[in-house]
Amino acid sequence: MQAASLGAIDFVDKPFRVPALVARLERVLAIAGLERRLANAESSLQSLKRIDPVTGCGAFGELYQALEAELYVAKQQNRPMVCAVVSDERYDANLAAKGRAAGDRRLLELRECIGKSLAPIQSTFRVDHAEFVVLLANATAEDARHGI
Repeated sequence: MQAASLGAIDFVDKPFRVPALVARLERVLAIAGLERRLANAESSLQSLKRIDPVTGCGAFGELYQALEAELYVAKQQNRPMVCAVVSDERYDANLAAKGRAAGDRRLLELRECIGKSLAPIQSTFRVDHAEFVVLLANATAEDARHGI
C-alpha cells in the first residue's frame, strides 16, 4: 500500500517467473512512455495557446493578460496607449478560392503590413481567423488612424 501511495505502478511477487516479469516490465515502460507523450502534448498545447502557429503573433489566450498589463503600465506612466483591431475582410474568399497555403501567406503578409504601418507596436495578437489586435505603446488614436 505504501509503495502504491508513492507512485508504484505494479508489483512483482517472489518467487517470480521470467515471462511474467518481462510482461510487467513492458507494461510499466509502456505506461511511462504514454505519460511522457501526454506531457509533451500538453506542453505543445500550452504553446499553441500562447503563440499563433501561422503568424508567430500572440494567440487569443494571451491577449487579456497582455492588455491588462499594458493598460496598467500606461496608466502608471501617464502615457497614451491604443488597442487597434485589424481585419482582412477578403480572407475568407481568398481561402476558399486558393486554399490554406495561400490563406496562411496572406496572414503573414497582413502581419508584416501591420508591423510596417503601425509603430511603435507593443504586441500583436491573432484573435480570429483573419483578425489581429495590436497594442500600440505611446500612441494616440489619431496616430493609429494615420498609420504613424
